[in-house]
Amino acid sequence: MVSAGSEKIVFRSKSDGVLINGKGVHVRGIHQDIPFLFEKDRQLIQLANQYKLDFVGLSFVRTAENVKEAQALISEGIQVISKIETIDAVEHINEILPLVRYILVDRGDLSTDIGIEKIPRFQKYIIEKALYFDVKVFLATQVLKNMETKPIPTIGEIEALYEIMKSGVYGVQMSEETAVGRYVPECVRLLEQMNREILAEKIVL
Repeated sequence: MVSAGSEKIVFRSKSDGVLINGKGVHVRGIHQDIPFLFEKDRQLIQLANQYKLDFVGLSFVRTAENVKEAQALISEGIQVISKIETIDAVEHINEILPLVRYILVDRGDLSTDIGIEKIPRFQKYIIEKALYFDVKVFLATQVLKNMETKPIPTIGEIEALYEIMKSGVYGVQMSEETAVGRYVPECVRLLEQMNREILAEKIVL
């Protein structure tokens, strides 16, 4: 960090790259000092209640108390999806899972908290925990990253997607592939094809 003021923070990048608008900054070790729900979050929950949405996603959950705080404001009948994207959430996973029917493992944000080399181990651990508690798991972040700019995935991505879908997850969530990517319909079709492949394999076996 170069400098910090009341309205802006100046950083010095140690690598080249493109930073586009709308991106956030994930800083390790400061979550416990930040409120879980801000006023904007409460307003969005009110909108969800007003329009009777089916689901509300909770970002950067750290503890079971965070989930309970949000649930107290969310209308009955709206399902909560607790995002597991911090080391605190992983450490409190046994208390969080009994409170929800769905979780979303955001590997992008989680990797900044634990280190990218630990993602496979943590991913496996979280999925196994969720299956034990009979909680449905969505897995997110760069599942088909190559298809952000190209019409086909890499072999590595297909192999990884196969293992993900075989691991017992309920679904996957695209990130840049469908948010800013050029091949959104192709991504969706590929997921459908892979799902059929998994189902066909089960029938054959």
